[in-house]
Amino acid sequence: MGKLSDSLPLETVARIEEGLEILTELDTNPDISIGHLFGGELYAQGNQEKEAEIHLKAAEALFNEMSMDYWLKETRKIMSRF
Repeated sequence: MGKLSDSLPLETVARIEEGLEILTELDTNPDISIGHLFGGELYAQGNQEKEAEIHLKAAEALFNEMSMDYWLKETRKIMSRF
């Protein structure tokens, strides 16, 4: 949904944030980290650097903690854009 327009659709942002809340309650770190990665990527596409950085740093920390090297590299690729 986020890639369909130049601005960030509020519904897309709300769904990602809601999903992260649910995953946090379920304590599923692999899923939480992917949610943060997708949220960070969405914010980066919308030129919202501060929000993107918050999500990407959270994803990076979780991926590093779980030794999920592929996703850690993908996260760092997005972070290198800004």
